[in-house]
Amino acid sequence: MLPETLQEVLHTHERWLNGQDGKGRGDLSFADLFGFQLPGRRLQKVLLQGANLSWTDLKGVNLSEADLFCANLQHADLSGSDLQKANLRGAYLSKANLNDAKLDGADLRSGLLLCGPRVTDPRFDVTVLRGASMNDASMKNANLEGADLREVSLVGASLAGANLRGADLRDADMENADLRGAVMLGCRLDGTDTSSCITDARFTGPTDSVRNDMEAAETDLTIDDPWSINPDRIEEMVKSHKKWLDSDGREGTRADFCNRTLTGHFIRNVSLDHAILRGALLDSTDLKEVSFVMADLARANFSNAKITGCQFDGSMAAGACFDDAEISNSTFRSVLREARPGSDADVLFPTNLVSSSFVGTMITECDFEGADVRGAEGTDFT
Repeated sequence: MLPETLQEVLHTHERWLNGQDGKGRGDLSFADLFGFQLPGRRLQKVLLQGANLSWTDLKGVNLSEADLFCANLQHADLSGSDLQKANLRGAYLSKANLNDAKLDGADLRSGLLLCGPRVTDPRFDVTVLRGASMNDASMKNANLEGADLREVSLVGASLAGANLRGADLRDADMENADLRGAVMLGCRLDGTDTSSCITDARFTGPTDSVRNDMEAAETDLTIDDPWSINPDRIEEMVKSHKKWLDSDGREGTRADFCNRTLTGHFIRNVSLDHAILRGALLDSTDLKEVSFVMADLARANFSNAKITGCQFDGSMAAGACFDDAEISNSTFRSVLREARPGSDADVLFPTNLVSSSFVGTMITECDFEGADVRGAEGTDFT
């Protein structure tokens, strides 16, 4: 959509909101608004069904009661926005920033478009929802795996059947939240009272009962761990991934170690560029000259790992844990990619270390130039 066309639609919509004419509300359904700057605009009740809002700046925007059914909000900045009673069924919120957003009464259930992009369920891969208000929100069967939900208000929210595996729910208010059938294995619940939550026999909590005992939760996960993977299978997946990289995706298969347990393995001299290791357990691993360029490492656990000569440039490592690791001669720099078709500007992808943890980490001769370290803990990265 041309900027001038967008401005015309927004002007018409604001006149409709003010009751100045009868042309109806603004319709931006299926519009391509990739990367637009719209901070502070009044977009309540606007139609954005199936729209591409990825990388869009929507800070402080009023989107209450807006129709965002199956909209693509990947990487969108929605911090401080008003999404109360918005229709977000099937919306793609992966890596979106929803800090301090208001989502009270929003509908975040699954949804499906019969035309346009096919999206079947709301996705929140490492979405930052810290401090958001989501009271009475409907999130039945939503995928919130690994999401940052610290200090979120979920009073009376419906999370029945939701996937909250590995989510960070520290200091959240979950009074009377519906967790029937929800999966919460590996959640961080420090400072969160779940005693009033509604559960049933299908609930899969951190342990057999809902309690804030993370040590017990981790023990439960390691008994007959179905996510563990043996060295032969790792080697096979790495070889297939190399074919995938060398052929530009025409051969082989992209390596997907999402949530896999790789604890204690030795991995050396391989390329895992663009691989998926979201939520993977790489604690106590020995990694030497491994390339993770543009890889998805969100909420991966590298605690106590020995990392030598590795490249993390442009990787998505938000919420990753490097506590007590030894990292030497490794890089976490930005990656510059040429402009996509139709765009005049090249795109810079910084290594995303937002809310990551480096507590007790020994860092020697590493380059963090250009890395996004907002909220990272444990070192000053200088």
